[in-house]
Amino acid sequence: MLYYAAAGAALAVVLANGAACAEPPLSFTKDIAPVFESRCAVCHLTGEEVGGLVLLPDRTLATTVGIAAQEASGHLRIKPGDPDGSYLLAKIEGRHIAQGGSGGRMPFANAPLSAAEIAMVRTWIAQGARP
Repeated sequence: MLYYAAAGAALAVVLANGAACAEPPLSFTKDIAPVFESRCAVCHLTGEEVGGLVLLPDRTLATTVGIAAQEASGHLRIKPGDPDGSYLLAKIEGRHIAQGGSGGRMPFANAPLSAAEIAMVRTWIAQGARP
C-alpha cells in the first residue's frame, strides 16, 4: 500500500511540473506549411529573392532546415530543437538584429504573424522541425 501512495505522489509531482503533459507533435504539412504559404511565400517563391529561400510547401524544408542563414553568419535558418538559435524565427519575431542579422522583421511590409502562429512555428522547431 505504501508503494502505491509513493507512486501516486510522484505522479502528482510530474503532472504538476508539466513533464507528463508534453505537446503533441506538430505536422509540417498540416500546421506549419499553411502559415508559410499564406504569409511568407508571396515574397519567397523562387529563392532568387533577398534571403535566398523558398517558402512554398514542397521546398520549405530543403531551403530552411539545417541551412546556413545568408544574413547572419554562424546561424542556421532553422536549427532543429533550438528555436532561439533559428534565424528564420528571429526574423519572424523581430529579434534578428541581436543575432547579427540585417533587414526588417518578416513578413516585410505586412502585419507580423500572430502570436499563435509564432508559437506554433516555435514549438515545431523545438520539436525537431520534422517533415
